[in-house]
Amino acid sequence: MTTRITRVDKEAFKTEGKIIKDPGWRAVYGREAASEEQGEESLVAISPNEPAKVLDIEVAQNETKPPARFNEATLLSAMEGAGKLVEDEELREAMREKGLGTPATRSAIIEGLIHDGYVHRQGRELIATAKGLALITLLRGIGATELCSPEMTHQEVHPRNR
Repeated sequence: MTTRITRVDKEAFKTEGKIIKDPGWRAVYGREAASEEQGEESLVAISPNEPAKVLDIEVAQNETKPPARFNEATLLSAMEGAGKLVEDEELREAMREKGLGTPATRSAIIEGLIHDGYVHRQGRELIATAKGLALITLLRGIGATELCSPEMTHQEVHPRNR
């Protein structure tokens, strides 16, 4: 999946799709047939900062859905694969192998957050409490956003010098 950010004046537009490197059978049947079959958009390959001409504009009136709330299983999985959202490629690879915490400590970390009142269970879902939200707001407010990042957590748990 390729993500492309297109800037028009001060506005940024995000487009996601696939860039076909080897058209294979699509060369015979056409790009549209392949896209319709797979239910995904294909993008034309362009270089970074290469100007592109807009041929068509389509305005869609949609509402975004909030992401699903975490439950313990999905949070454990997110901790295990925490590197997916990290921009630094070397750190992303390191986090892909190890994730946040260790397999033995991840459940204890979640239980600690519940015990200390940062998160509570509501049915199967884990919900941030007012205390948890206030802590994140405070850290962002004082400019300590790195304390909220998976990168710092990973570096504390898995120093590079080990």
